Amino acid sequence: MTPPALLDRRLLVVTGKGGTGKSTVSAALALAASRKRKRVLICEVTARERVSELFGRPPSGPQIHKLFEDVYSVHVRPPEAMREYGIMVLRSETLYNLVFERRWVRYFLNAAPSLAEIVMLGKVAWHAGREMEHGRPRWDLVVLDAPATGHGLTFLSVPEVFLSIV
Repeated sequence: MTPPALLDRRLLVVTGKGGTGKSTVSAALALAASRKRKRVLICEVTARERVSELFGRPPSGPQIHKLFEDVYSVHVRPPEAMREYGIMVLRSETLYNLVFERRWVRYFLNAAPSLAEIVMLGKVAWHAGREMEHGRPRWDLVVLDAPATGHGLTFLSVPEVFLSIV
């Protein structure tokens, strides 16, 4: 059995040494997939957005924005991802605000090791697994523009470490 073609996967993770063109590779993969009529979402999890600049667009921020035909981007940041996840689980923005917008709760959450990474990975996984009506995927391909290799490998290993603890 042969492995599926690179652009036929649901999630691609692009990482490498800092400054080597990870965002450029992410954008190129997205464009190549869009030429095969695939809807692509590029998820950036680094401190500074770069992909939107490559397309001559303003930063996407935490909302999904169209960059090119069938190519979209989103900047996944811990505060917004945590809020969205909390509201989704609690099914109430009011309840979320009552619990999680307290200063001491925010202090605890900010101090919790690797929570930011878990929340960001969860958001990327949610995008990759999201479906529209009739079971068709919302995104044919999600490209994760991951941090530089050193932090990126730690970033990607967080769920495994977390599960081994609990």
